[in-house]
Amino acid sequence: MRAGRARYSRSVDSRLRPAPVVSDLVEAVAAVPGLVTGLYVAGSLATGDYRPGVSDIDAVALVERPPSATERQQLGTIHQELARADPVGSLLHCVYVPRHDAHDVGRKHMASSSTRVRKNADDEQASSGHS
Repeated sequence: MRAGRARYSRSVDSRLRPAPVVSDLVEAVAAVPGLVTGLYVAGSLATGDYRPGVSDIDAVALVERPPSATERQQLGTIHQELARADPVGSLLHCVYVPRHDAHDVGRKHMASSSTRVRKNADDEQASSGHS
């Protein structure tokens, strides 16, 4: 994943330079065709208060549709691989928000980190048999 950094470094906001794992995430999610339409960071990295190796990285991926089970598995694998490649990858947390739900701040969305993938609220209800 490191090879992609040079390609993305010109188009990445300068505040992201202390956390190149974000560029690695951008490159990796591009391998899931037609899903991610935008990636945004929040928290200390966005405000300039980020401390490498100490601060976590909060990201929001705007997705075209809710990720399928296969796509959730791919995204989970991406986060695990990012953590294996770089210790900072284990501090990367991303919420995947379908663009048609972006206005609903109270809705639960799929979240992924190096240690777990949480499905969205609709999938949890469907898999548990609740409505």
